[in-house]
Amino acid sequence: LIAPKQQQQQQQQKDDDGVMVVSEEEKEILKTCVVIDFGQRLSLWREWAMAYRDLSETGESSLAAQGVFETLRWAEQVKGATQILFPDLLEGGGVGSGVGSGDDDKEGNDDEETMDALALAVKDRLTRAASGVVLDSLSQLNEK
Repeated sequence: LIAPKQQQQQQQQKDDDGVMVVSEEEKEILKTCVVIDFGQRLSLWREWAMAYRDLSETGESSLAAQGVFETLRWAEQVKGATQILFPDLLEGGGVGSGVGSGDDDKEGNDDEETMDALALAVKDRLTRAASGVVLDSLSQLNEK
């Protein structure tokens, strides 16, 4: 299992319209990878990954927490997969966004803290499954 730090660090190319593109090297690597996504952060890889599942397309920590164990079991059973990739759930913002943000009322702040705690719990479970291995880019898989 591998946990890539994708959002800011990955050095992807952009096409003439400024749209992110996946390099040929990344496409080759992804052919044998299962991608577990969160909030569509790695959705660009969906087309080339051997298998893809998003814990929560909207980035809701509670949905991710409900499905993390089942998704890990699913990912481990994909025949021929060599790696399982997932984003850093706490980087790039969006975790619990809109829940209690900007509100000073106690209830809103509790909801936001709960969402952050759930995201942290999901990240902890995925990181433990990955034995703490974190990558800055997919190309590091070719270096091993």
